[in-house]
Amino acid sequence: MITLRPYQRASIDAVWAYLSAREGNPAVLMPTGGGKSPTMAGLIREALERWPGTRIAVVAHVRELVAQNAQKMLSVWPEAPIGIYSASLGRRD
Repeated sequence: MITLRPYQRASIDAVWAYLSAREGNPAVLMPTGGGKSPTMAGLIREALERWPGTRIAVVAHVRELVAQNAQKMLSVWPEAPIGIYSASLGRRD
């Protein structure tokens, strides 16, 4: 399991603060190499812990990002209930 960096943790906390104060669609921006995948995985884990049974879709435009996001999710949360639906990866979980 990986540990999030302080700025990644702060990003997740900012999303929760936004959602608790207003309706809308918060956005988190990070540079290349900033750890978007582990941050997203951490946020998803917390959402599923708060609201079990919720379904979350992560959409990416290239198979490398689909595979990377799934791998990072499992590194943050090894028991994550994930599936991949990708023709280019040959999976329909």
